[in-house]
Amino acid sequence: MDLLPSPYFAINKKFLTSIGLWPHQSGFMKDLLFFNLLFFVGTQGYFQIGGMIAAWEDKNVFLESIPPVLVDFVCAAKIANFVINSKKMKELLVTLEKDWQKFKGSKEIEILNQYAKHGRMLTLTYAGCMYGSMVPFLIMPAVPIVMNAIGPENTTYPKQLMFRVDFLIDVEKYYYPLLIHSYFGTLAYITLVVAIDTILMIYVEHACGSFAVLGYQLEHLMDGVDVDVDVYPHKHNDTSYCSMANCVALHSHTLQYSKCIEDTNYISYFFQLSITMVCLSFTGFQTVMYADAPEVAVRYVAFTTCQLVILFLQSYPGQMLYDHSVKVAEYANNSEWYLTSVRTRKLICLMTMRSRIPCSLTAGKFYILNLANFSAVRMILRRKNL
Repeated sequence: MDLLPSPYFAINKKFLTSIGLWPHQSGFMKDLLFFNLLFFVGTQGYFQIGGMIAAWEDKNVFLESIPPVLVDFVCAAKIANFVINSKKMKELLVTLEKDWQKFKGSKEIEILNQYAKHGRMLTLTYAGCMYGSMVPFLIMPAVPIVMNAIGPENTTYPKQLMFRVDFLIDVEKYYYPLLIHSYFGTLAYITLVVAIDTILMIYVEHACGSFAVLGYQLEHLMDGVDVDVDVYPHKHNDTSYCSMANCVALHSHTLQYSKCIEDTNYISYFFQLSITMVCLSFTGFQTVMYADAPEVAVRYVAFTTCQLVILFLQSYPGQMLYDHSVKVAEYANNSEWYLTSVRTRKLICLMTMRSRIPCSLTAGKFYILNLANFSAVRMILRRKNL
């Protein structure tokens, strides 16, 4: 099955397909695109790590090289987790597709479509922030080339690369191949991060949409039923009980889906969060150190902003999942439960009790990805930088 249930998922498919990681993708082209990704990401990481080690004697250059290397490890954690858990990632996608088919042509599909549209907006926002944050890094090497071409003949501006590798290889001799490679490598890194993170956002959006569908079904549980209702009807005639049983099944299904998202990513989130915290500390330090050199500081400001955006957009879906999962109790209380049979009320009580245990995304099962923790981390980093 490779039919998108909604056109809003098309952009996520394009991102993952471009790097050979779309779950339904197969064949030679998938392997070629994935090899292409590994080549540019791997060689870019080699140059950055090798350049950092070679620059050990120059402490300023060494410290300057640390943040890009840390980003290499973040990307490695993302791609390793996606590949290792490829079967689960595909199961999440297949479940999403089946859910859309199950609700096709009903009011519920409109709700799922609203969340899919919101997921597309998050995808575009995330991609825009990621690609936009790299603009200073992409522009800096081009500035000396342009100035040398249009400037006075007796003035020469030193050539620059996006990242320091001059301690590892002869930059003057291989400048243009290294520059072209750094552009492709950086774009590969950004596309990798955007593709993987946004598909996880889509999975979370679908879980939130499923909780919203459950809320709609609960609020319309007794549509068309008279006020004068028999609280002890025969089980075969108890329509409210049958409807409530379907709601319980949907609730259980959505909880399992949410748990699958968490189980697939909590180890990866732990490594990513740990490395991101270290990276933010270094980039904040470098921003302060280069406060008197705006042309250098702006790169670290963009880098720090990019890391904060990543952390925020990892915390925001976790907050959404948390809020939607606990809102089930509110949906149940707002339903016309007082018109249902006694056996139906028991199911409602069980669902209400279960919804008190919220679903969440965590890093290592101890750090909960939500906006409260994101704000706490941001305040800690601000105090350190001050």
